[in-house]
Amino acid sequence: MELFTTVGNSFGVSRIVRFGAAVATVPEDFVQELERRLLRGLVVEQETKFHAGDEVKITDGPLRDLYGVFVRHVTDRERVLIMLNTVGKLTVEVGKHDLMLI
Repeated sequence: MELFTTVGNSFGVSRIVRFGAAVATVPEDFVQELERRLLRGLVVEQETKFHAGDEVKITDGPLRDLYGVFVRHVTDRERVLIMLNTVGKLTVEVGKHDLMLI
């Protein structure tokens, strides 16, 4: 019980995860893999926020290297509508990860 009190009072710990009376455990190989990844350097990808009217470039897929204007997010938030800078102002749906702000 003393160990749980020490861990529970550590900086950054909000609570110990339990399943009923049993304390949750993490497999040792999982902990070792996390440690290896941290030693190599933690990579955090920051998600780009798009807003109506933003100028964008398509970076992947069949429309790669075309430019347009961001229109809106589609309901699942992984897809977006952009209006291409082409004759006729064609609006297309693409994956939001296939865009970059310009």
